[in-house]
Amino acid sequence: MRDEWKVFPANIVGVLIAGVMAYLLAWIDGANNAGNSLGTLIGAKALPLRKALVIAGIAELVGGVLYGGFISETILRKVVNPVVFDPFSYAVGLTIAMFITFLLILTVTRRRIPFSITQTLIGALTGFSIGNTGGIGTNLALVSGLMILWIILPVLGIIAGLLSYKLYEFFLGFKKPWTIILLVSTYLNIFLASSIILLLPSTYLEYYWYILIVTVLIILNAIPMHSLIKAVRSSKTFEIDEGRIFPPEALALSSGMMAFTHGAHDVANSAAPLTGVIAALSLNSIPEDGLTVNPLILLICSGGLSAGVVTWGLRVARTIGEEITVLNTDSAFIANFSASLTTLFLTRMGLPSSMTGLVIGSVAGVGLAKGIGNVNLRLVARIMWYWYLGFALAFAGGFATGLTLTIL
Repeated sequence: MRDEWKVFPANIVGVLIAGVMAYLLAWIDGANNAGNSLGTLIGAKALPLRKALVIAGIAELVGGVLYGGFISETILRKVVNPVVFDPFSYAVGLTIAMFITFLLILTVTRRRIPFSITQTLIGALTGFSIGNTGGIGTNLALVSGLMILWIILPVLGIIAGLLSYKLYEFFLGFKKPWTIILLVSTYLNIFLASSIILLLPSTYLEYYWYILIVTVLIILNAIPMHSLIKAVRSSKTFEIDEGRIFPPEALALSSGMMAFTHGAHDVANSAAPLTGVIAALSLNSIPEDGLTVNPLILLICSGGLSAGVVTWGLRVARTIGEEITVLNTDSAFIANFSASLTTLFLTRMGLPSSMTGLVIGSVAGVGLAKGIGNVNLRLVARIMWYWYLGFALAFAGGFATGLTLTIL
């Protein structure tokens, strides 16, 4: 597969254009979806904004570089079949799909609307495939299944957020120090243990990797737990201050993992199309054994995600953290906890889901657990309307591009 990366001089311009487009798409992806991890931190006012941006930016970069291949391979191989396309048309279609997605996400980001980038990109790719090949290369069963999944995800997020908050209230009812420690330990350990599902590659791991993972999880678990136990010991009559049971370290940890998961999931939106363009223009054909994302491409696109978070991430993050419902430290952690579990499973399975849908749903679910009047349902409905309008517009743009290439 080394020849896949030998780009001939005549096609360098096309690769450069696709590379710039991929980086811009990754940048606006990070800027828009920073709210998935930063929103709850901002809403709870748990960390200074600059520190929150740094944590999210680093976590996005690491997650994208290490585990961005799972969703990338789904977009490259399963949504549309590259083999049925003319190489030049395939490269043009992928580049235009990135451009259409970039324009749509830029527009909604300026309006502070959290958006599903993966949903929009798949809409553009599906439209292009149907317009260019009549649907021969389109996995319509997978796309239909994903559309159903995207409708269900916010509902799942609401249910998870609501149930998690009810469990939190159940523990608080005992009003004993040991129950508070048990509460934090339960949530934190479930959160950290579930992350192993994402961290473990599909290939066999040597025993020392297991030791390393367990050690890291113990350290991450110990930081907020030490803070909580110290607070309990400092007073014989430990009083429960509602909304401040979980220490800020726990919320920072959960937000960092959310950013890590987003990087692992969403880097595919730019890395996968760029990989396809380079393969098509370098080989002038599509390998029948499929395409694999180059680590350098993952690094470049992950860098774009990280840059988007740091430079423009606060715009949409405030919508999630401040306008859907009122959050404090505890409810923010529970919202992160609820959204992250499903996202980790879906990412590990290679399903292009909508992390934004899960986060919006979980934040709304936490608010609903405190009463329906605590949630801005009109805003939630407006956000979901934008998502499906974006898919339709991207599909139309991709279809027009594919059809035009057949005429030319």
